[in-house]
Amino acid sequence: MTVTNDLSNFGYRELDMAGDLLKAYANNRPDFLYSKVEIFSNSISGYVFLSDEYYNVGIMKDDKLVQFFSCDNCGEEGTNDENAHDKPFINHLCWECHGQEEHPDDRTCEDCEEYEFFSCGNCGEEGTNESNAHDKPFINHLCWVCHIQEYHPDDHTCEDCEDYAEPEEVESDEEEDKEPEEEL
Repeated sequence: MTVTNDLSNFGYRELDMAGDLLKAYANNRPDFLYSKVEIFSNSISGYVFLSDEYYNVGIMKDDKLVQFFSCDNCGEEGTNDENAHDKPFINHLCWECHGQEEHPDDRTCEDCEEYEFFSCGNCGEEGTNESNAHDKPFINHLCWVCHIQEYHPDDHTCEDCEDYAEPEEVESDEEEDKEPEEEL
């Protein structure tokens, strides 16, 4: 027995985990599990999970029911919160396999943008608009630095840059604000 949905083969731990899964499922049905949802236990991995007729899988993570993925190409497993590549699974492929299959030209596709995870078409910089090596947003499939170099080498900002512009801090000269002191 490796994977079973026979509750008589579940141990105490597995039954407790199954109860948590069923409560989470009952309280907030996820949009990734469709029809014929069943509960399973894997005696090798120790996972207890929900699965539907399309083999979509849900597990408990941090007291929340989340989708669990297995890459169709390389077998990489995890959730979109954590996996070996620290990048999202897209269309049942890990980030690395998705990139190799869906856009070998190093451009980001619409599916990548949906997850707000970008890869610069020039330098290969990867990240989100909140965290990347340049701490600046990706614009038109380019990191901030490559966007600046390609779209406006004359140091002028374009409309896309202005959308991401940070308000400039106005430095006040304290001496100008003070009234002149009288000399004695």
